Order: sequence, then C-alpha cells, then structure tokens
Amino acid sequence: GFGEEATRYQVDHIRGKTSATQYSPPSCKTMQSYGDCVNMDDLCEQISHPMAYYEQQIDDADEDDLLDWRERERESSTS
Repeated sequence: GFGEEATRYQVDHIRGKTSATQYSPPSCKTMQSYGDCVNMDDLCEQISHPMAYYEQQIDDADEDDLLDWRERERESSTS
C-alpha cells in the first residue's frame, strides 16, 4: 500500500519543501480532457484557466452573497 511516509513525501514534494519544482494548476483544456470540468457556462468560452473563472465569478458577485467556505464549514459543524 501507500504508507504515511510516502504520502508525506509526495505532499511535501508538490508543496516545494523537498524540491524546487513548481507545479501550476491545470488549464481548462486539460481539465476538460480529464472530464473534470462540470457545469460549463458562457464564461468558459472567455477564459482559458480555472483560476480566471474563479476570479471573474468573485468580481461579478454581490459582496453580500459571498461567504467564505471556512465560514460555511463552521456553520455546519455548529448546527
């Protein structure tokens, strides 16, 4: 199996603790080829990277409608 030590090494490697190699998030095209892209909409036609999608959605959102995901987790754990 895949033990804790091997998992820790892999995570540390990806985070850059044990390697200078830097990894960037995959492009929309890559995510689509893996079947990871869901709920495609009109904005998808205008961007080439998932981070750009996220940034645009935040910019377009009403400030009062935004909720930090950490707040959502706290709310669900207290109910």
